[in-house]
Amino acid sequence: MLGGAKIGSLRVPFTGINGLYKDIRTQDVLAHAAEYNREADKISRASYRSMASEIMNGRAQSVHNVLDNMEKQDSRREDPQYTQEAWDAQKKAARGIEQLVKNKDIRAQLEKKGIQFGTTRYATAIADIYTLQQQSRENTDAHNRMAQEINSAYLSEDFSAAVEERVKEFNDDPLGKRSKYEARKEIARKAREAELARAKEAEEDVESAEFKAHLDLIEKEAFDNSDQTVEDNVRNNLRIRARYENKLLGLLKVKGQQNTIEDWYNIVAEFTGLKALRPDARTIRDNIEKQIKETKAALHKMDSSFDEDMSDGDVINWINNDEDYIGVDSENIQQLESALSMVGAESAVTEKYISTLWEDNDRYSRKIDAIIKAEDDNARLDTMINDVYAGDVVTHLYDVFSQEDKEAAKQRKKEALEKARAASAEAPSIGEES
Repeated sequence: MLGGAKIGSLRVPFTGINGLYKDIRTQDVLAHAAEYNREADKISRASYRSMASEIMNGRAQSVHNVLDNMEKQDSRREDPQYTQEAWDAQKKAARGIEQLVKNKDIRAQLEKKGIQFGTTRYATAIADIYTLQQQSRENTDAHNRMAQEINSAYLSEDFSAAVEERVKEFNDDPLGKRSKYEARKEIARKAREAELARAKEAEEDVESAEFKAHLDLIEKEAFDNSDQTVEDNVRNNLRIRARYENKLLGLLKVKGQQNTIEDWYNIVAEFTGLKALRPDARTIRDNIEKQIKETKAALHKMDSSFDEDMSDGDVINWINNDEDYIGVDSENIQQLESALSMVGAESAVTEKYISTLWEDNDRYSRKIDAIIKAEDDNARLDTMINDVYAGDVVTHLYDVFSQEDKEAAKQRKKEALEKARAASAEAPSIGEES
Protein backbone atom coordinates (compact mmCIF):
# COMPACT_ATOMS: atom_id res chain seq x y z
CA MET A 1 0.00 0.00 0.00
CA LEU A 2 1.13 3.54 -0.66
CA GLY A 3 1.35 5.83 2.30
CA GLY A 4 3.64 3.43 4.11
CA ALA A 5 7.13 1.99 4.00
CA LYS A 6 8.00 -1.62 4.83
CA ILE A 7 10.41 -2.47 7.62
CA GLY A 8 10.73 -6.25 7.76
CA SER A 9 7.16 -7.49 7.74
CA LEU A 10 5.86 -4.31 9.41
CA ARG A 11 4.12 -1.65 7.36
CA VAL A 12 4.80 1.81 8.74
CA PRO A 13 2.56 4.74 7.70
CA PHE A 14 4.41 7.99 7.13
CA THR A 15 2.19 10.10 9.39
CA GLY A 16 -0.42 9.90 12.10
CA ILE A 17 0.53 6.84 14.16
CA ASN A 18 4.32 6.82 14.03
CA GLY A 19 4.51 7.18 17.81
CA LEU A 20 2.49 4.03 18.39
CA TYR A 21 4.68 2.08 16.00
CA LYS A 22 7.83 3.28 17.74
CA ASP A 23 6.46 2.23 21.12
CA ILE A 24 5.64 -1.21 19.78
CA ARG A 25 9.04 -1.62 18.11
CA THR A 26 10.80 -0.86 21.39
CA GLN A 27 8.79 -3.57 23.17
CA ASP A 28 9.32 -6.49 20.80
CA VAL A 29 8.68 -6.09 17.10
CA LEU A 30 8.99 -9.84 16.49
CA ALA A 31 6.00 -10.55 18.70
CA HIS A 32 3.84 -7.75 17.36
CA ALA A 33 4.56 -7.29 13.64
CA ALA A 34 2.10 -9.91 12.49
CA GLU A 35 -0.76 -8.51 14.56
CA TYR A 36 -0.16 -4.90 13.60
CA ASN A 37 -0.11 -5.88 9.94
CA ARG A 38 -3.77 -6.74 10.39
CA GLU A 39 -4.50 -3.06 11.17
CA ALA A 40 -2.36 -1.84 8.26
CA ASP A 41 -4.32 -4.21 6.03
CA LYS A 42 -7.57 -2.64 7.18
CA ILE A 43 -6.31 0.70 5.91
CA SER A 44 -5.04 -0.63 2.57
CA ARG A 45 -8.37 -2.43 2.13
CA ALA A 46 -10.02 1.00 1.77
CA SER A 47 -7.87 1.63 -1.31
CA TYR A 48 -8.55 -1.85 -2.71
CA ARG A 49 -12.31 -1.43 -2.26
CA SER A 50 -12.23 1.79 -4.29
CA MET A 51 -10.40 -0.05 -7.06
CA ALA A 52 -12.84 -2.97 -6.97
CA SER A 53 -15.83 -0.61 -7.21
CA GLU A 54 -14.42 1.13 -10.26
CA ILE A 55 -13.48 -2.14 -11.98
CA MET A 56 -16.96 -3.59 -11.35
CA ASN A 57 -18.37 -0.49 -13.03
CA GLY A 58 -16.33 -1.14 -16.17
CA ARG A 59 -13.61 1.40 -15.44
CA ALA A 60 -10.65 -0.94 -14.98
CA GLN A 61 -8.53 0.93 -17.49
CA SER A 62 -9.28 4.17 -15.69
CA VAL A 63 -7.83 2.70 -12.50
CA HIS A 64 -4.62 1.70 -14.30
CA ASN A 65 -4.37 5.04 -16.10
CA VAL A 66 -4.82 7.04 -12.88
CA LEU A 67 -2.06 5.07 -11.15
CA ASP A 68 0.26 5.47 -14.16
CA ASN A 69 -0.34 9.24 -14.26
CA MET A 70 0.15 9.60 -10.52
CA GLU A 71 3.41 7.65 -10.75
CA LYS A 72 4.66 9.94 -13.54
CA GLN A 73 3.76 13.03 -11.55
CA ASP A 74 5.51 11.67 -8.48
CA SER A 75 8.64 10.80 -10.46
CA ARG A 76 8.92 14.41 -11.66
CA ARG A 77 9.32 15.64 -8.09
CA GLU A 78 12.79 16.53 -6.91
CA ASP A 79 12.21 14.18 -3.98
CA PRO A 80 9.57 11.56 -5.02
CA GLN A 81 7.10 10.73 -2.28
CA TYR A 82 7.07 6.99 -3.02
CA THR A 83 9.62 4.40 -4.08
CA GLN A 84 9.38 2.47 -7.32
CA GLU A 85 8.68 -0.62 -5.22
CA ALA A 86 5.66 1.10 -3.67
CA TRP A 87 4.25 2.10 -7.06
CA ASP A 88 4.85 -1.40 -8.46
CA ALA A 89 3.02 -2.90 -5.47
CA GLN A 90 0.03 -0.61 -5.94
CA LYS A 91 -0.20 -1.35 -9.67
CA LYS A 92 0.18 -5.05 -8.94
CA ALA A 93 -2.71 -4.73 -6.49
CA ALA A 94 -4.86 -3.12 -9.20
CA ARG A 95 -4.14 -6.01 -11.57
CA GLY A 96 -4.80 -8.58 -8.84
CA ILE A 97 -8.09 -6.97 -7.86
CA GLU A 98 -9.17 -6.83 -11.51
CA GLN A 99 -8.51 -10.58 -11.81
CA LEU A 100 -10.56 -11.24 -8.65
CA VAL A 101 -13.45 -9.10 -9.92
CA LYS A 102 -13.48 -11.12 -13.15
CA ASN A 103 -13.08 -14.50 -11.41
CA LYS A 104 -16.29 -16.46 -12.08
CA ASP A 105 -15.70 -19.00 -9.30
CA ILE A 106 -15.30 -16.27 -6.68
CA ARG A 107 -18.34 -14.45 -8.03
CA ALA A 108 -20.42 -17.62 -7.81
CA GLN A 109 -19.23 -18.27 -4.25
CA LEU A 110 -19.89 -14.71 -3.09
CA GLU A 111 -23.32 -14.50 -4.70
CA LYS A 112 -24.15 -17.87 -3.16
CA LYS A 113 -23.57 -16.12 0.16
CA GLY A 114 -25.83 -13.24 -0.81
CA ILE A 115 -23.01 -10.83 -1.71
CA GLN A 116 -24.16 -9.46 -5.05
CA PHE A 117 -21.87 -8.24 -7.81
CA GLY A 118 -21.81 -4.46 -8.21
CA THR A 119 -22.53 -3.69 -4.54
CA THR A 120 -20.42 -2.18 -1.79
CA ARG A 121 -20.47 -5.56 -0.04
CA TYR A 122 -18.98 -7.19 -3.14
CA ALA A 123 -16.25 -4.54 -3.45
CA THR A 124 -15.46 -4.96 0.25
CA ALA A 125 -15.26 -8.74 -0.17
CA ILE A 126 -12.89 -8.44 -3.15
CA ALA A 127 -10.67 -6.05 -1.18
CA ASP A 128 -10.69 -8.46 1.77
CA ILE A 129 -9.86 -11.49 -0.39
CA TYR A 130 -6.97 -9.70 -2.09
CA THR A 131 -5.64 -8.53 1.29
CA LEU A 132 -5.77 -12.08 2.66
CA GLN A 133 -4.10 -13.54 -0.43
CA GLN A 134 -1.36 -10.93 -0.23
CA GLN A 135 -0.86 -11.65 3.48
CA SER A 136 -0.66 -15.37 2.75
CA ARG A 137 2.07 -14.77 0.17
CA GLU A 138 3.96 -12.52 2.58
CA ASN A 139 3.67 -15.18 5.29
CA THR A 140 5.18 -17.79 2.96
CA ASP A 141 8.03 -15.47 1.96
CA ALA A 142 8.74 -14.58 5.61
CA HIS A 143 8.66 -18.26 6.63
CA ASN A 144 11.12 -19.21 3.88
CA ARG A 145 13.51 -16.37 4.74
CA MET A 146 13.50 -17.15 8.45
CA ALA A 147 13.81 -20.90 7.92
CA GLN A 148 16.83 -20.30 5.70
CA GLU A 149 18.40 -18.03 8.32
CA ILE A 150 17.78 -20.62 11.05
CA ASN A 151 19.29 -23.40 8.93
CA SER A 152 22.33 -21.22 8.29
CA ALA A 153 22.74 -20.72 12.05
CA TYR A 154 22.80 -24.49 12.64
CA LEU A 155 25.39 -24.90 9.87
CA SER A 156 27.64 -22.04 11.01
CA GLU A 157 31.33 -22.65 11.75
CA ASP A 158 30.87 -22.16 15.49
CA PHE A 159 27.88 -24.49 15.71
CA SER A 160 29.55 -27.11 13.49
CA ALA A 161 32.67 -26.98 15.64
CA ALA A 162 30.56 -27.60 18.75
CA VAL A 163 28.89 -30.55 17.01
CA GLU A 164 32.27 -32.05 16.07
CA GLU A 165 33.43 -31.70 19.69
CA ARG A 166 30.36 -33.62 20.84
CA VAL A 167 30.96 -36.33 18.19
CA LYS A 168 34.55 -36.71 19.45
CA GLU A 169 33.29 -37.00 23.05
CA PHE A 170 30.78 -39.59 21.86
CA ASN A 171 33.50 -41.65 20.16
CA ASP A 172 35.81 -41.46 23.19
CA ASP A 173 33.16 -42.24 25.80
CA PRO A 174 32.73 -45.97 26.67
CA LEU A 175 28.95 -45.63 26.60
CA GLY A 176 29.23 -43.79 23.30
CA LYS A 177 31.40 -46.52 21.85
CA ARG A 178 28.90 -49.12 22.99
CA SER A 179 26.02 -47.13 21.56
CA LYS A 180 27.86 -46.70 18.27
CA TYR A 181 28.58 -50.44 18.11
CA GLU A 182 24.91 -51.27 18.70
CA ALA A 183 23.89 -48.79 16.01
CA ARG A 184 26.27 -50.37 13.51
CA LYS A 185 24.96 -53.83 14.38
CA GLU A 186 21.41 -52.59 13.78
CA ILE A 187 22.38 -51.26 10.35
CA ALA A 188 23.96 -54.62 9.50
CA ARG A 189 20.91 -56.53 10.73
CA LYS A 190 18.56 -54.43 8.60
CA ALA A 191 20.79 -54.94 5.54
CA ARG A 192 20.63 -58.73 6.09
CA GLU A 193 16.83 -58.64 6.50
CA ALA A 194 16.39 -56.53 3.36
CA GLU A 195 18.46 -58.94 1.27
CA LEU A 196 16.55 -61.94 2.67
CA ALA A 197 13.21 -60.30 1.84
CA ARG A 198 14.40 -59.56 -1.70
CA ALA A 199 15.49 -63.15 -2.23
CA LYS A 200 12.20 -64.55 -0.95
CA GLU A 201 10.28 -62.20 -3.27
CA ALA A 202 12.42 -63.50 -6.17
CA GLU A 203 11.74 -67.13 -5.02
CA GLU A 204 15.44 -67.89 -4.61
CA ASP A 205 16.67 -70.79 -2.45
CA VAL A 206 17.20 -68.98 0.85
CA GLU A 207 18.03 -72.23 2.73
CA SER A 208 21.13 -73.11 0.76
CA ALA A 209 24.58 -72.86 2.39
CA GLU A 210 25.70 -70.64 -0.47
CA PHE A 211 22.89 -68.11 0.13
CA LYS A 212 23.47 -68.10 3.91
CA ALA A 213 27.16 -67.34 3.28
CA HIS A 214 26.00 -64.53 0.98
CA LEU A 215 23.84 -63.12 3.79
CA ASP A 216 26.78 -63.23 6.21
CA LEU A 217 28.88 -61.28 3.71
CA ILE A 218 26.10 -58.67 3.21
CA GLU A 219 25.82 -58.23 6.98
CA LYS A 220 29.63 -57.91 7.44
CA GLU A 221 30.00 -55.36 4.64
CA ALA A 222 27.13 -53.31 6.03
CA PHE A 223 28.75 -53.30 9.48
CA ASP A 224 32.19 -52.40 8.13
CA ASN A 225 30.82 -49.54 6.05
CA SER A 226 28.54 -48.12 8.73
CA ASP A 227 31.07 -46.26 10.85
CA GLN A 228 30.75 -43.00 8.91
CA THR A 229 26.99 -43.44 8.63
CA VAL A 230 26.62 -43.69 12.39
CA GLU A 231 28.81 -40.63 12.94
CA ASP A 232 26.75 -38.66 10.39
CA ASN A 233 23.60 -39.77 12.20
CA VAL A 234 25.04 -38.53 15.48
CA ARG A 235 25.85 -35.16 13.90
CA ASN A 236 22.39 -34.91 12.40
CA ASN A 237 20.67 -35.93 15.64
CA LEU A 238 22.64 -33.34 17.62
CA ARG A 239 21.48 -30.63 15.24
CA ILE A 240 17.88 -31.87 15.27
CA ARG A 241 17.89 -32.12 19.07
CA ALA A 242 19.26 -28.58 19.37
CA ARG A 243 16.61 -27.40 16.91
CA TYR A 244 13.77 -28.94 18.95
CA GLU A 245 15.16 -27.55 22.20
CA ASN A 246 15.79 -24.05 20.85
CA LYS A 247 12.39 -24.05 19.20
CA LEU A 248 10.74 -25.03 22.48
CA LEU A 249 12.56 -22.28 24.35
CA GLY A 250 11.61 -19.78 21.65
CA LEU A 251 7.97 -20.89 21.74
CA LEU A 252 7.86 -20.63 25.52
CA LYS A 253 9.21 -17.08 25.24
CA VAL A 254 6.36 -16.21 22.87
CA LYS A 255 3.87 -17.88 25.20
CA GLY A 256 5.27 -15.82 28.06
CA GLN A 257 4.69 -12.69 26.00
CA GLN A 258 1.00 -13.38 25.57
CA ASN A 259 0.18 -11.02 28.45
CA THR A 260 2.34 -8.40 26.77
CA ILE A 261 0.45 -8.95 23.54
CA GLU A 262 -2.83 -8.51 25.38
CA ASP A 263 -1.50 -5.22 26.76
CA TRP A 264 -0.55 -4.23 23.23
CA TYR A 265 -4.06 -4.99 22.01
CA ASN A 266 -5.39 -2.68 24.72
CA ILE A 267 -3.07 0.11 23.54
CA VAL A 268 -4.30 -0.26 19.96
CA ALA A 269 -7.94 -0.43 21.06
CA GLU A 270 -7.56 2.68 23.20
CA PHE A 271 -5.74 4.58 20.47
CA THR A 272 -8.01 3.70 17.54
CA GLY A 273 -11.20 2.28 19.03
CA LEU A 274 -10.69 -0.94 17.05
CA LYS A 275 -12.11 -4.13 18.48
CA ALA A 276 -11.46 -6.74 15.78
CA LEU A 277 -8.19 -8.16 17.08
CA ARG A 278 -9.46 -10.36 19.91
CA PRO A 279 -10.28 -13.42 17.76
CA ASP A 280 -6.80 -13.14 16.24
CA ALA A 281 -5.25 -13.16 19.71
CA ARG A 282 -7.11 -16.36 20.56
CA THR A 283 -6.08 -18.02 17.29
CA ILE A 284 -2.46 -17.00 17.87
CA ARG A 285 -2.48 -18.42 21.40
CA ASP A 286 -4.03 -21.69 20.20
CA ASN A 287 -1.50 -22.02 17.39
CA ILE A 288 1.46 -21.37 19.69
CA GLU A 289 0.14 -24.04 22.08
CA LYS A 290 -0.20 -26.42 19.13
CA GLN A 291 3.39 -25.77 18.06
CA ILE A 292 4.60 -26.34 21.63
CA LYS A 293 2.72 -29.65 21.85
CA GLU A 294 4.10 -30.86 18.50
CA THR A 295 7.67 -29.90 19.40
CA LYS A 296 7.41 -31.62 22.79
CA ALA A 297 6.20 -34.80 21.07
CA ALA A 298 9.08 -34.69 18.59
CA LEU A 299 11.65 -34.25 21.39
CA HIS A 300 10.09 -37.09 23.41
CA LYS A 301 10.31 -39.36 20.35
CA MET A 302 14.02 -38.57 20.14
CA ASP A 303 14.62 -38.91 23.90
CA SER A 304 12.04 -40.80 25.96
CA SER A 305 13.41 -39.27 29.18
CA PHE A 306 11.79 -35.99 28.12
CA ASP A 307 8.32 -35.88 29.69
CA GLU A 308 5.78 -34.15 27.43
CA ASP A 309 3.59 -33.34 30.45
CA MET A 310 6.25 -31.30 32.26
CA SER A 311 5.42 -27.73 33.22
CA ASP A 312 6.96 -24.92 31.21
CA GLY A 313 9.44 -24.23 34.00
CA ASP A 314 10.47 -27.89 34.16
CA VAL A 315 10.92 -27.98 30.39
CA ILE A 316 13.30 -25.02 30.57
CA ASN A 317 15.24 -26.66 33.41
CA TRP A 318 15.39 -29.99 31.57
CA ILE A 319 16.84 -28.35 28.46
CA ASN A 320 19.34 -26.26 30.43
CA ASN A 321 20.54 -29.43 32.20
CA ASP A 322 20.68 -31.54 29.04
CA GLU A 323 24.30 -32.55 28.43
CA ASP A 324 23.57 -33.04 24.73
CA TYR A 325 22.13 -29.55 24.29
CA ILE A 326 24.34 -27.34 22.10
CA GLY A 327 23.83 -23.75 23.19
CA VAL A 328 26.00 -21.99 20.60
CA ASP A 329 24.39 -18.69 19.49
CA SER A 330 21.31 -19.80 21.41
CA GLU A 331 19.94 -16.30 22.10
CA ASN A 332 19.95 -15.37 18.42
CA ILE A 333 18.59 -18.76 17.32
CA GLN A 334 15.78 -18.70 19.90
CA GLN A 335 14.83 -15.20 18.76
CA LEU A 336 14.63 -16.48 15.19
CA GLU A 337 12.58 -19.46 16.37
CA SER A 338 10.23 -17.06 18.18
CA ALA A 339 9.82 -15.02 15.02
CA LEU A 340 9.22 -18.13 12.92
CA SER A 341 6.59 -19.34 15.38
CA MET A 342 4.77 -16.01 15.11
CA VAL A 343 4.79 -16.28 11.32
CA GLY A 344 3.20 -19.71 11.76
CA ALA A 345 0.59 -18.23 14.07
CA GLU A 346 -0.09 -15.36 11.66
CA SER A 347 -0.51 -17.92 8.86
CA ALA A 348 -3.08 -19.74 10.99
CA VAL A 349 -5.03 -16.49 11.39
CA THR A 350 -4.87 -15.72 7.66
CA GLU A 351 -5.87 -19.24 6.60
CA LYS A 352 -8.75 -19.18 9.08
CA TYR A 353 -10.20 -16.13 7.37
CA ILE A 354 -9.52 -17.45 3.85
CA SER A 355 -11.28 -20.72 4.65
CA THR A 356 -14.50 -18.95 5.64
CA LEU A 357 -15.01 -17.91 2.00
CA TRP A 358 -15.47 -21.54 0.98
CA GLU A 359 -17.41 -22.78 4.01
CA ASP A 360 -21.03 -23.76 3.51
CA ASN A 361 -22.41 -21.20 5.97
CA ASP A 362 -22.92 -17.45 6.33
CA ARG A 363 -19.76 -16.71 8.33
CA TYR A 364 -18.03 -14.90 5.47
CA SER A 365 -21.13 -12.87 4.66
CA ARG A 366 -21.37 -11.82 8.31
CA LYS A 367 -17.66 -10.95 8.27
CA ILE A 368 -18.16 -8.56 5.33
CA ASP A 369 -21.12 -6.95 7.09
CA ALA A 370 -18.99 -6.55 10.22
CA ILE A 371 -16.20 -4.91 8.21
CA ILE A 372 -18.61 -2.42 6.66
CA LYS A 373 -20.29 -1.69 9.98
CA ALA A 374 -16.95 -1.14 11.72
CA GLU A 375 -15.84 1.23 8.99
CA ASP A 376 -19.12 3.11 9.05
CA ASP A 377 -19.42 3.35 12.83
CA ASN A 378 -15.86 3.95 13.90
CA ALA A 379 -15.19 7.67 13.66
CA ARG A 380 -11.76 7.24 15.22
CA LEU A 381 -10.73 4.92 12.43
CA ASP A 382 -11.95 7.45 9.87
CA THR A 383 -9.84 10.12 11.56
CA MET A 384 -6.81 7.86 11.59
CA ILE A 385 -7.19 7.05 7.88
CA ASN A 386 -7.50 10.73 7.07
CA ASP A 387 -4.36 11.47 9.09
CA VAL A 388 -2.38 8.72 7.43
CA TYR A 389 -3.53 9.44 3.91
CA ALA A 390 -3.89 13.23 3.92
CA GLY A 391 -2.86 14.29 0.41
CA ASP A 392 -1.99 10.69 -0.33
CA VAL A 393 -2.87 8.21 -3.04
CA VAL A 394 -6.06 6.91 -1.42
CA THR A 395 -7.37 10.45 -1.12
CA HIS A 396 -6.51 11.10 -4.76
CA LEU A 397 -8.09 7.85 -5.88
CA TYR A 398 -11.19 8.67 -3.87
CA ASP A 399 -11.36 12.12 -5.49
CA VAL A 400 -11.00 10.67 -8.97
CA PHE A 401 -13.27 7.66 -8.54
CA SER A 402 -15.96 8.95 -6.20
CA GLN A 403 -16.52 12.66 -6.89
CA GLU A 404 -20.13 12.06 -7.85
CA ASP A 405 -20.71 10.06 -4.67
CA LYS A 406 -19.19 12.85 -2.60
CA GLU A 407 -21.41 15.44 -4.22
CA ALA A 408 -24.44 13.24 -3.63
CA ALA A 409 -23.45 12.84 0.03
CA LYS A 410 -23.10 16.62 0.40
CA GLN A 411 -26.55 17.06 -1.12
CA ARG A 412 -28.06 14.51 1.27
CA LYS A 413 -26.38 16.27 4.20
CA LYS A 414 -27.70 19.63 3.00
CA GLU A 415 -31.23 18.26 2.69
CA ALA A 416 -31.02 16.71 6.15
CA LEU A 417 -29.91 20.01 7.66
CA GLU A 418 -32.74 21.85 5.92
CA LYS A 419 -35.26 19.35 7.27
CA ALA A 420 -33.79 19.71 10.76
CA ARG A 421 -34.03 23.50 10.59
CA ALA A 422 -37.62 23.28 9.34
CA ALA A 423 -38.56 20.90 12.16
CA SER A 424 -36.88 23.19 14.68
CA ALA A 425 -38.79 26.20 13.40
CA GLU A 426 -42.10 24.39 13.74
CA ALA A 427 -41.38 23.12 17.28
CA PRO A 428 -42.83 25.15 20.23
CA SER A 429 -40.39 27.30 22.23
CA ILE A 430 -39.60 26.57 25.89
CA GLY A 431 -42.51 27.68 28.01
CA GLU A 432 -44.83 27.92 25.01
CA GLU A 433 -48.05 25.99 25.32
CA SER A 434 -48.38 23.19 22.85
